[in-house]
Amino acid sequence: MLISLFILAVAIAGLFTLMTAGALSLQRSSQKGTATALADKQLELYRVVGYSKIRLAQTALTTALADPIYTSSSYASASEVTDSTTESSCTPLCSPIQKNVSGPDHHLYRIDTYVSTITPPTVGGVTGRSVKQVVVIVRNNATTTTTSKILAQNASTFDQSTAATTGN
Repeated sequence: MLISLFILAVAIAGLFTLMTAGALSLQRSSQKGTATALADKQLELYRVVGYSKIRLAQTALTTALADPIYTSSSYASASEVTDSTTESSCTPLCSPIQKNVSGPDHHLYRIDTYVSTITPPTVGGVTGRSVKQVVVIVRNNATTTTTSKILAQNASTFDQSTAATTGN
């Protein structure tokens, strides 16, 4: 009887461990899915505006470059595309950092946006056309360290010939 109780206890403990691991896995995948949706939503904002509207507010970028989490990304640089537009007039389009963004799962996320101009290298004597690259990184809002895990990262490039014509 004692041996069968021990075997039963081990089996129940194993099942409980599997159920806990499954629940944690579902929670992580849900969080990553929500983060990916938020990154796509941010990029969609840039896809519907004109090429000239793809930029960050200068004053907001100055503040963002003082944020260690923002600057820990290899995309953060002083060469970001900016203008003197105030952040409040174009939020969330030209805001480099958005904190406390609520996702469909009702959790809070942090969205970091980087906008830079890229000129492809010259190949065979032909120089490529300059494009604007927008990179969006989504993290858990509770992020407090520069080594925090990125939940989603998405990027897109825009050039004048394929940009939306609205808002130009």
